[in-house]
Amino acid sequence: AARARAELRRRLQRETSDARTARARRKGAAEHRILALRGTSPSASFGSAPGDFLDLSLASAASGALGGGAGAGRAQRLEALSRENQQLKRYMSEHRLSARHLHDLGGQMQRSLASMEGRASNLRQHSAARSPALV
Repeated sequence: AARARAELRRRLQRETSDARTARARRKGAAEHRILALRGTSPSASFGSAPGDFLDLSLASAASGALGGGAGAGRAQRLEALSRENQQLKRYMSEHRLSARHLHDLGGQMQRSLASMEGRASNLRQHSAARSPALV
């Protein structure tokens, strides 16, 4: 029993270590991708400039703009995000009608297909009843 517990403990420690290594590897790869997308070198210190990653999310921009400090740049980013949000809302409202129309058209097509399948089934049954030798 003691041997089984020791083996279990070693296996769990190995799995935990493997999970930590995999997580660190994924984090490093993600940081590298972010830096590559931003056009900075991976050797630069990650997040070295104050407010370096504030433009990555609306929540961080909003909290920075409301928090004071170097609020002018943050407020501009917040305004830009707000304008983009409004544009996306307009786009969605314009295309919502198209999506609804396509959904209605799809429903009509399904009803038409069901009707055609029903008629084909009736024709098969009718032709089978008229000539049982062909079946």
